[in-house]
Amino acid sequence: MEQAAPLGDRSDEGRSRTMRRRTFLTAVAFGSIIGRSVSAQEIVPPQPQRVLFTITGINARTNAESLGTLLSALVANAVPVNLVVDSGDSPTPLWQGSEIGRLLARYFESFPGLIDVVAWCPDLGQEAPYQAARAAQKVRQSLVDILYGPSGPGLSRQPLLSIACKSPLDSPAASATLSAGFRTVIALPDNGLPVEARLDLQGVLSLLGGEVLRVEEAATALSRNLPGLQRHFIFAAGDVTRTATDVLFAAARDIGRILKAAALDLSMVSDLASAVQMRTDGGFRRRVVLHLLEPTPADPLAMAHLAALQDMLRAEKILFSTGPDITGSIAAGTGDLSYWVPLAIVKSDRPDQGLMLGTFAKEPLSLALPGSVAADDMRFGVVVKPVVGGRRITGLAAQAELNIPVLAYFGAVGEEPFPDQRDLETLEDGVLLVAASALSEPALRTAFLHAIRPIVARTETRMMSLATYCAETLPQDLLLPTLLLTRAKRLKPVPPATGILSAERAELLEDAQSAWAYFSDNTIRSTGLCPATMTLGTRPSADFLAASMWEIGSHVNALIAAVDLGLIPDEDFADRIKRLLRTVERASRKRLVLPPETINAQSGKGTTRFNSFDTGRLMISLGRLNRHRLAPAGLDALVASWDFAQVIIDRRLHSYRGKQMIEDFASNYTDYVAAGMRLWGFDVASPFDDFARVATADDEARLLAATVAFGPLGAEPSLLYLIEMEPSPSASFLADCLDALQSRLAKESGVPAAASETPLDRFPWFTYQGYDLSKFTDPWIVQFAGEDGTTVTDISGTSLRAISSKAAYLWHAVRPNAYSTRLIDSLRHQARTKSGFKSALYFTAQTATTNYADLNTNAVILQSIAHILTKG
Repeated sequence: MEQAAPLGDRSDEGRSRTMRRRTFLTAVAFGSIIGRSVSAQEIVPPQPQRVLFTITGINARTNAESLGTLLSALVANAVPVNLVVDSGDSPTPLWQGSEIGRLLARYFESFPGLIDVVAWCPDLGQEAPYQAARAAQKVRQSLVDILYGPSGPGLSRQPLLSIACKSPLDSPAASATLSAGFRTVIALPDNGLPVEARLDLQGVLSLLGGEVLRVEEAATALSRNLPGLQRHFIFAAGDVTRTATDVLFAAARDIGRILKAAALDLSMVSDLASAVQMRTDGGFRRRVVLHLLEPTPADPLAMAHLAALQDMLRAEKILFSTGPDITGSIAAGTGDLSYWVPLAIVKSDRPDQGLMLGTFAKEPLSLALPGSVAADDMRFGVVVKPVVGGRRITGLAAQAELNIPVLAYFGAVGEEPFPDQRDLETLEDGVLLVAASALSEPALRTAFLHAIRPIVARTETRMMSLATYCAETLPQDLLLPTLLLTRAKRLKPVPPATGILSAERAELLEDAQSAWAYFSDNTIRSTGLCPATMTLGTRPSADFLAASMWEIGSHVNALIAAVDLGLIPDEDFADRIKRLLRTVERASRKRLVLPPETINAQSGKGTTRFNSFDTGRLMISLGRLNRHRLAPAGLDALVASWDFAQVIIDRRLHSYRGKQMIEDFASNYTDYVAAGMRLWGFDVASPFDDFARVATADDEARLLAATVAFGPLGAEPSLLYLIEMEPSPSASFLADCLDALQSRLAKESGVPAAASETPLDRFPWFTYQGYDLSKFTDPWIVQFAGEDGTTVTDISGTSLRAISSKAAYLWHAVRPNAYSTRLIDSLRHQARTKSGFKSALYFTAQTATTNYADLNTNAVILQSIAHILTKG
């Protein structure tokens, strides 16, 4: 696979794009400041203090007459002002035909440089980057609908470059708004705060702080000389509504008088928020993609025209990208042009640098169609859509597709080849889309170059490929690569349905015989239970006699699998189940009439503690048993005899240990356990209750965030869920995620692996292993219980990483593929014995736990094989 390069390493872009302006134009209100060059020899005076004026809280309740009065007065006095518009849902939301909507659109279009409309996204500042990007896209769409109407072309002459939120503002959230076309984020305080301007590595400027006051107080405040490069005066629309007309006129006049006097000696200048960063050394980085649509290779003449255009662009060192064209008219909206762009993570030496994405420079783009991504392609990537008339929907959409507005479309034959020059002069990011057939003549190609040269020449503009645009503008969310990797499955070929070959069936049955031997050899007849772990060898011995309810639930599942696979007769199954259930019932008759935390497999005595997670697994196994053709009588009565009311408090399960109830809710096991309790009619809450539907990438992103907050993702319980109960949307997606991660790691390392909780044959003896979804390049982590009971994350290296035998078979049962097939074949040779499967295979050493086996491993292997051969 071609190595991804850092986005900064581009020989064609060596010249600086940094804007060198330090002076300010006093006549900024009457013209666009984009594209005005400054001589390198210019004498630079001291920087004047920048002053911003912002009116917040403009909504359907704002008085249009009062707001119009103030705006007309500010415009007349050449005072730029930012208008923060609340387009969100409310009892009376703003709409395009409303009086306020018409007022905003009229001033926004009529007074560029003086009036800027700013989107309002109150909680943006504390959102994770993905959610911030999505929130920014939604408010942009709502605001464009108010200004221009949802049914219009969606193309405004004035760009929407600024968004505002409540303070505080996290830098990653601010950076994420770039995907929606925003370049400035204003964090508005409830009360006055010092003003700070912060420019990030993506070119997004955050303006923090300001002075909250009434309009009539602004002139007095402005007259006071305060230190600092910026001042920000914030007015509330509600105050404007309650202020008399003559007071508004006088306040605007006084502000204009002070600014005019200050402009003479360049001590102070007022500007719009969207223009501030253009006045600094940070530079205004406008991103423009030049993308050429490839004709069909079957048309050699059209291919020759494309080659000629490419040569002309290379000669002028203009960066571009190419990709297949589609059938249908892009301009007319009858064709849906979308590409899959593979991405990679680039390592950064900067500790403050978050997720940094790179591209595959020589990678040809493919249309985002089912089957377009190879089955063995384990890269993550994004679906990108150049959209004609797409400024309304610019940004990351609900299915994690990146919409990029087409600034100009040089279309196919029969369509207008050259757009209005104003479209090329817009300040917004976007793509210039070129169909080779539109430039079939040398004169047309020359005219095209003439049309785009002004854009290329601008110091604030960076030309780039479509892939680079995606890498630079996507939100820097640590969970994004995992999300996109999992979603790539939708673009891969659907594996053909194949039956199980007789040789494979025979191998699986031999595996099942080995796993069953653990139970047939080690079940203690008097209790019907098995020791939790065993040392194998010529004389197997029990290492740990205490069996938890998790393990007893696994034992029940093993018995179901054994009888379903024909390993034991019905009579033997009934006898074994009867003895096991009798022991559990007797051990439950303690002060808490509930299944105990553990039962001694030899004596049948239980503890006084209760573990909700382990009991949840037991309840799932009993539910499966109750639906089985050999279900014993009395199961309903047994479950009804348990006093769960003591441990279900406010719909949340609790464990009982140390003489106190301990809530068990914030865990990746809770949803699995809650589903088990619901099988028996108990109303138990789950942290995943909000994921009854996982229909969009937004849902998936929230689910990943919830999962990583609780800990690593392993085969248990998400894969167990799918073979034991009706699949849930959350468990199904997490299984896809696990499958994608393990397949990717297998391809990279050459060694398939599967992680889950597993016993080991050395300290710390038992580990919880899985994948940290926020650490895409090296997600496998190992955790264990420390001496004080706290969770310890292993940092000693990879020596404790162990391939779980049961996780491998679970993977093969739920999401079989070439890697899972290779893995279970390896385990057959290294972990399978006549007395059961060894618990794990150390990943680095590729050696199995020495003569060490456990109940859970062999039970889950039996379950998995039964699922494969009988489909549960």
